[in-house]
Amino acid sequence: MAAAVTANAWHGWLEQISGIETIAALILIGAGAELDIVAARASNADRILIVDPNPAAVTKFETLATKDPRIKVHPLAIGNYDGTATLHVSNAPGISSLRELSSLEALFPGLQTVATHEVRSATLESFLAQADLEGGGNVVLRLNAFGSEAAVVKALCERKVVSHLFMRSPRAPLAEGDQPSAALQAYLEKNDYRCWARDARDGDFLDQWFWHDAARKCIRTLEQSLAEAHREAEMLRQDARRMVLLESDLSELRARFEAMNNSSSDGDETSKEPTSSR
Repeated sequence: MAAAVTANAWHGWLEQISGIETIAALILIGAGAELDIVAARASNADRILIVDPNPAAVTKFETLATKDPRIKVHPLAIGNYDGTATLHVSNAPGISSLRELSSLEALFPGLQTVATHEVRSATLESFLAQADLEGGGNVVLRLNAFGSEAAVVKALCERKVVSHLFMRSPRAPLAEGDQPSAALQAYLEKNDYRCWARDARDGDFLDQWFWHDAARKCIRTLEQSLAEAHREAEMLRQDARRMVLLESDLSELRARFEAMNNSSSDGDETSKEPTSSR
C-alpha cells in the first residue's frame, strides 16, 4: 500500500548517498507522489526500478520511462506470496492496498474503496531475483508499502543485496499480524542493518534510513572466532595442568619403585652373606 502522507526526508538521504557513492539500482516499492519520482531521477542511480500494482500509476510511470531510459516499471505488488491478489484503490490519492481499506479508516477518516483490480503479487525475494541485482554495487530500496514491511524486511535480511533501506512504517500495527516500527528496527539491526537517520515528524508513521553494515558481521565473526580460540586455549591450559599432575604422580611412583628395588637388593645381598664356621 502507498501512503497518502508523503514524507520527503528520504529525498535528502538519497541526495547524500548520491554525493558520495554511485547507486547501481534504486528500487521504489510503493512509488508514492510525483515528487518521489523527481527525487529518484535527480539521483545518480544507474537503474530506477518502480514497483507499483496500481494500473493508473503504472500508466503514468511508463510514460516517464520513455523520457528516462534508467526507469523500468514493474506492475506488481510486493507481498507474502507469488501469484495474484486484489488491489483496493481508495478515494484518496496515493492510497491503495492488498487488504481491505477499512483497517485504515481510523487514520484516514472518510477513506473509501473506489476500485479493485486483480494484480500480480510477488515476494521481494522473487522480485530481486528477477531484477538481476547480483552484479554488485550499491542498491537503495525505498519501502512505502504498509502491511508488507515484515515480509520485505525478512527477505531483505536473507538476501543482503540491499545496501541502503529507506522505510516508512507505522509506529503501531495497523492490523492484526503487522509489525510496529520498533520491532522492524530490532530485526534489521540483528541482521547487520544499522539505523543511520530517522524522521519522526509524523505522529503515526516513522521514516528511517538503514544501511547494511557489512563490517559489523565481520567483527562479530572475528569475535566469535576469538571466543572459540579462548575456549580452546583454556582447554589446553587445563590439559597442561593435568599433565603436570600426571608427571608429578609418575615421578612419585618412580621414586617409590626405585626405593622398593633398592630395598629388595639390600635384602638379597644380606641373604647371600656367608655364615661364619667354627
